[in-house]
Amino acid sequence: MAIFNVAGKRLPFKKILPYVINTSSYNTIIKKLKEAKFKKYVIDDSQYLMSFELFEKVNQTGYRKIYFNCS
Repeated sequence: MAIFNVAGKRLPFKKILPYVINTSSYNTIIKKLKEAKFKKYVIDDSQYLMSFELFEKVNQTGYRKIYFNCS
């Protein structure tokens, strides 16, 4: 089993140390998945991966930001 550690945080495993890939790059993840060296792959934490992509676009011209006033 291989784990993509997207956030770079410490994993909660103490006894079993799986193969860990520290990356938040979609290209690297896709490349490793195509190699298919392992039967199982886990992306920890996929929500971080999606939010990193969103924050990369925050300064792009034409990228519209919508703010909600909850008060």
